[in-house]
Amino acid sequence: MKNFSLIFLITLVTFFLINLFVYISWPLYSKYKTINHSYIDEQVKLLNMTNEDLNILYKETWKNYHKFTYKPFIGHSETKRKGKFVNFDQENGRKVLRPINCKSNIYLYGGSTMFGYNVADKDTIAQELQNLMGDKYCIYNHGRAYFYSKQENNLFTQHIENNHSIDHAFFLDGINERCGGYEYDKHLSRSFQILVERPYKMWEKTLISFFYSLPVTQFYNSIKKKNRWINNPDNNILEIESCKKKNTL
Repeated sequence: MKNFSLIFLITLVTFFLINLFVYISWPLYSKYKTINHSYIDEQVKLLNMTNEDLNILYKETWKNYHKFTYKPFIGHSETKRKGKFVNFDQENGRKVLRPINCKSNIYLYGGSTMFGYNVADKDTIAQELQNLMGDKYCIYNHGRAYFYSKQENNLFTQHIENNHSIDHAFFLDGINERCGGYEYDKHLSRSFQILVERPYKMWEKTLISFFYSLPVTQFYNSIKKKNRWINNPDNNILEIESCKKKNTL
């Protein structure tokens, strides 16, 4: 029994030290890791940037990918971004070079296509529209990754409630359309359940997430290119359980 206790203690300490090492070294590794873009030749030709700028665009686009913030009634939302090519804040959306005085404000809503993933601020749909519309109109780009019509409608409602001056609103939808919840809704629901669970049963809700969140587990996931979250493999955006009969949209 004494030997078993000693082995168990050594194993526990070793496991702790491994996680501590990964925790300390991972940020340093990420900081000095060279990030090269993975754009195909057609994309490189269309973007028309130097290789250095392509690397910057790729890093600014995907470095904050999956780093969303929670917003009531709409679920997740993009976090603040400030860079050479990708800029975003909650109030004004993705950066658009607008005239100072406008007679009319146009708000654009949609998913990642509207946001402009993999293109610079100057090449988004919103900026192209601004260039076409001239000085009479101010274009606001409120596209968000994964968003579909229900979330966009809720965001539009919030903007009205917060006294945004909106004269026209346009919605670009398609591939993200679904019934049921939004992306990350199961993760958010699991977090909420912790708040309302009986105190002595909270560990049941958090134990799996705790082990899944350990640095060594996530390091393994990064090597195997697995998702950082506990995923349901059946959670297909276009065909999910909440569609009842799984009608393909």
